[in-house]
Amino acid sequence: MGGGLEIACACDLRLADETARFGAPVGRLGFPLAFGETQGLFALVGPSVAAELLLEGRILSASEALQRRLITRLSSTGSLAGDVDAAIANICKSGRWAARSHKHQIRRLTRDPSPVTREERMAVYGFVATDEYREGIRRFLDRKQSKTP
Repeated sequence: MGGGLEIACACDLRLADETARFGAPVGRLGFPLAFGETQGLFALVGPSVAAELLLEGRILSASEALQRRLITRLSSTGSLAGDVDAAIANICKSGRWAARSHKHQIRRLTRDPSPVTREERMAVYGFVATDEYREGIRRFLDRKQSKTP
């Protein structure tokens, strides 16, 4: 609720237990959500869901939050910690440079829908100069060669 929703809106991935609830009924207390937090919520769920949460003060169940794209994954009761661990393990399989580039691209496209410039497209290829990339290719080729009969 409230602050927790604001934190969730700032996250790249949002996993929740099926018993979770989401809302920001601050209007009932007589004050609005801060503009920056409203901006994050708006970017995440759009104007209609933001209005539902802020104007109406709705509290959403976890399944409603998933339907409205407020959360990215719903875990059954008792399995959230394992699902979070699995997500972290998957994230850690990516190289740091690639993860940073993906986060930058997602943020750029979220904040600015204008066409991607040539410079932006070319900057993505900076990965070829990293040790991480060379190591990833070496591991891939080693795996491929070890599977060859």
